[in-house]
Amino acid sequence: MFVILVIEDDEMLNAGICFNIQNNKMEALSTYCIKEAKEIIKENKIDLILLDVNLPDGNGFEFAKIIKEEYHIPFIFLTAHNLDEEILDGFELRSR
Repeated sequence: MFVILVIEDDEMLNAGICFNIQNNKMEALSTYCIKEAKEIIKENKIDLILLDVNLPDGNGFEFAKIIKEEYHIPFIFLTAHNLDEEILDGFELRSR
């Protein structure tokens, strides 16, 4: 089964995303911070990560670098921000 890790600190948004993933016959694992995400990644085979940019214990962009270098798991950023600088930061991570 395809497993998606949702790293989103907004509880309602996290629950809604996980609900939709499960309705599409995939498994959703949910966490609200980077610390918990690291534990889940170590204990499970993750196929994709949906990653919030702003988390209570760190920056999603910085964690994305770790995901890319250490875990080699594809990720998609989640953010409510509409800042050009953040969009460019996200695209820059793609080419590293």
